[in-house]
This record gives sequence, C-alpha cells and structure tokens, in this order.
Amino acid sequence: MSEAVLFVLTAGVILLGVIGTIVPLLPGLALVWVATLAWGLLTEFGTGGTVAMALITLLFATGAYLSLRIPQKSAAAQGLSIRGTVVGVVVAIAVGIVIPVVGIPVGFVIGVWVVRIAETGDASAAFRSALATTVALVRASAAQFGIGIAMGATWVVWALSA
Repeated sequence: MSEAVLFVLTAGVILLGVIGTIVPLLPGLALVWVATLAWGLLTEFGTGGTVAMALITLLFATGAYLSLRIPQKSAAAQGLSIRGTVVGVVVAIAVGIVIPVVGIPVGFVIGVWVVRIAETGDASAAFRSALATTVALVRASAAQFGIGIAMGATWVVWALSA
C-alpha cells in the first residue's frame, strides 16, 4: 500500500473518530488514537512520530478523563447520588440499544430525571437536574471534539514532516 493511500485512509478514520465525539455511535477519540497508532506502526515512528504519539496519547487520556469528569461534576452539583448515576448509565445503555445514535445521551438524561423525581419528589428539581446533565453532556462532547481536532492536527504535522 502506498503512503498516499495510507494517508487518506488514516485521515478518513481520524475524521470518523472526530465525528464520533459528537455522534455517540462511534468510539470517538479511541478511533483517532488507533488510527494514529496504526499510522506509526505502518510507517515507522521515528523520533518525531514517537513524540507525536506521546502527545496524541496524552490528549486521548485527557479527553477520556473529561468525558467522565464534566458530567460527573455537574451531576454531583445537582445532588445526584451514585445510585442515580448508575441508573442513568443503565437506562442510557437500554435506550441506546433501542434508539441508535442519540439513545445513549437521551437515556442518561431520562434516567437522571426519573431518579431525581424518586429522590426528591419534585418534578421541577428533577427537570433542572436533567437539564444540567444535558448541558454537561454537550460540554463534554465539545471538549472531546476539540481534543479530537488537536489529536488529528498533531497527526497531520507528524505525517507531513516525516
């Protein structure tokens, strides 16, 4: 396989990964990381590639952390218990199976809303918690999108400088 074809394929997978930070059907940052690792393995890393892959890995780890931390911090600020978070995740998985693409975030918000109603008996407070959770999920997705772009840009610099 020529390096030009490999470049186009890698760029395509990276683009899918960046799209995956917005569309929860795709594994997002993991896809970007695997594509860049494959590039390095197939083209030989070299010193620049090793540095670039280290930076890409650091960005990936940061994105993974933020994807969990941003919604968790928001949920804690709303008083959501660990049980509420677990229920939200379980409902997210169930709804994600039934409704592809948007089911996971929708299911999580529904789960949070149901748990908050059960915990507080206040539909208005539950709605505020669900809304805050939705905003946190959007913020986490935006952070991952930016990190995915940074990972892709790092790869482009690496690929074009080799």
